[in-house]
Amino acid sequence: MRTAAWAALALTLLLAAAVRPAAAGCRRRQRTEPVPPEDMYFNHQPAPQKTLEELPKEWDWNNVDGRSMLVPSWNQHIPQYCGSCWLHGTTSMIQDRLKIVKGGIGPDVMLARQVVLNCGAFHGYGQGCDGGDVIDVVRYMKHFGLPDESCQARGGPYSATDHTKYGKAATRCPGEGYCTNCMPLKGKDTCWPVHTPIRYYLSAYGKMDEPGELGMMNEIYHRGPITCSMATHEGFDYGYHHGVARNNPNATDVDHDVEIVGWGEQEDGLKYWLVRNSWGSYFGQLGFFKIERGVNALRMEEGDCWYAIPTWQDEQDVRSGKKEGTMWGIFDKEEAEAIIPEGHRHPHFKHHDGQLAAQHAAPAEGDDDVATSWDGTVGGTYDNTPEDHPDGAVPTQQQAQEAQQALAGVQQVQAQASLRVRPFGAAAEQA
Repeated sequence: MRTAAWAALALTLLLAAAVRPAAAGCRRRQRTEPVPPEDMYFNHQPAPQKTLEELPKEWDWNNVDGRSMLVPSWNQHIPQYCGSCWLHGTTSMIQDRLKIVKGGIGPDVMLARQVVLNCGAFHGYGQGCDGGDVIDVVRYMKHFGLPDESCQARGGPYSATDHTKYGKAATRCPGEGYCTNCMPLKGKDTCWPVHTPIRYYLSAYGKMDEPGELGMMNEIYHRGPITCSMATHEGFDYGYHHGVARNNPNATDVDHDVEIVGWGEQEDGLKYWLVRNSWGSYFGQLGFFKIERGVNALRMEEGDCWYAIPTWQDEQDVRSGKKEGTMWGIFDKEEAEAIIPEGHRHPHFKHHDGQLAAQHAAPAEGDDDVATSWDGTVGGTYDNTPEDHPDGAVPTQQQAQEAQQALAGVQQVQAQASLRVRPFGAAAEQA
């Protein structure tokens, strides 16, 4: 009986491995329109440069003077398979850099990755669960920003679905696809789009100027983790458990994006990268793996590596009291005080006169799983969505320079807006 069980398990694993190559690719294969050259970089400034001899032998953003500057890991594969490594590898890098920019003060921010799957394709930024690229994520964040995961409603923070769930007639992302809140109002379970959540934007992004080990190490050391593409293969997907993964010259299909958080060297002189995957904490070493460094293992050092510099102005405005949080988002103090208490209409956003937007089909009145709009109209929508209010989407040059300084000077006390941020978790103080 035991032998039969093991045989069945072995057959299952073999079948899984057999279909893996067809399903594993999560990077966009081709674009209907090329990315304009001016969009490939935004406020680009190369990181400071040190020689290999000047850089430390080991560096790990998960252990900076005994403290981690990384936020938790994700799993792109649940509750169902979704080819979104491009999204996970990029947002993981950005939210780790956000923690670094903030000097480690909490709470940690987990960006709403589902928003990019819901909304990005409507702007040509990725193809949802069918693949995308780093440039899709950073361009979306530059223009529209991302809220944190507390904005996401049905299906949890990550449902592994994309824009296709809105139907073929959909031409824009509905408000609830970006940020939602739900409460029982007037005796009915009611959901509405939140138009002014706390959002995080980018003041700069770009691809590494020079491929190879030295440029990658300088960017990681001076400004934070980076996102790089790699060529996976069955031996890595199903065979990596621990230690340093070695190069496989037959692995040439670049189909995966990961976050590199540091590097090290074994006693025998074998150099390696420290890499975070997006396959759950049970993969490898708590969700991370090591791979040979300096030999372009699995094509990781070929130059398809990216950085981004996040901004957190909305969060700073709330911390300083400039803006206040409500059930409908954050507002200036005067606006927040004008909001009428529960059960009344939102004072800032007009309802679409009870008519459904073209991308919505009216649900059946008897459907118990239908969330009503704010005034009780089943299936109601709004004239606009959070994407129509991209406040602060394009930072000024001064804001970009401040963000650059914050990342480059993580070893020093930095001043940003109304908060003074100290490195590595010292408490923030009011200026």
